[in-house]
Amino acid sequence: RDAINNAVLSGLGWPAHVMSFDMKNPNWQKKWEYPYDPAQAEKLLDQAGYKKGAGGVRFEMPLFVQTTSPANYELGDAVAGYWAKIGVQTPVLKYSFTIFRPGLVARANTVPYLTQGDEGMTSIPYDWPHGTTLTSMTRGGFSAGMELPKVVEIFRKTSKEPDAQKRLAANLELAQYYYDQALNPGVAVVPKPVTVNPKSIKAWPMHMSAFSQINSPEDIVLAR
Repeated sequence: RDAINNAVLSGLGWPAHVMSFDMKNPNWQKKWEYPYDPAQAEKLLDQAGYKKGAGGVRFEMPLFVQTTSPANYELGDAVAGYWAKIGVQTPVLKYSFTIFRPGLVARANTVPYLTQGDEGMTSIPYDWPHGTTLTSMTRGGFSAGMELPKVVEIFRKTSKEPDAQKRLAANLELAQYYYDQALNPGVAVVPKPVTVNPKSIKAWPMHMSAFSQINSPEDIVLAR
């Protein structure tokens, strides 16, 4: 993750490990970080019956990368390169999300994909309810590819709990569940590509929101 962040994102991002929970948040726990351990990965693949065949290949598994950012393509290629080293041939599928999405809505998708999803923004508070796209509550809409009773249980608990500390405690349990089950592990946090000319704009405060940091033109502080 560090190598990909440095090589692809020029060190502007940072590693991502567990869906919905950013490691820069003060509530982050180091035990949720996955170490880079290709030897262990190869051992697990061997135990699962996926021995290396001709040319050191175990099997082929495509990876879809949506077109929201050019950096996504390079992230996908980097992941595919690391997977190839342990024997998983990975063609990276690069095309419009509108083509890929129907399979997610229909719960028919069988292809792993790289995306920030609906909960991949670092601005989402830890105590907010998380995980609807991992449940049947979004039937008829976007799905992350699995429907999990445990996530439903914690979502229902946090969505009706008025006490922020109790919501936080429930979601820390959810983060541990995500980690233990290795559900939607991350690669790297990709910064939003917003740039300004400092000779024209002195400051541009951004407001936190569920899906991003919102920068409104009304908040611009001109340099002159």
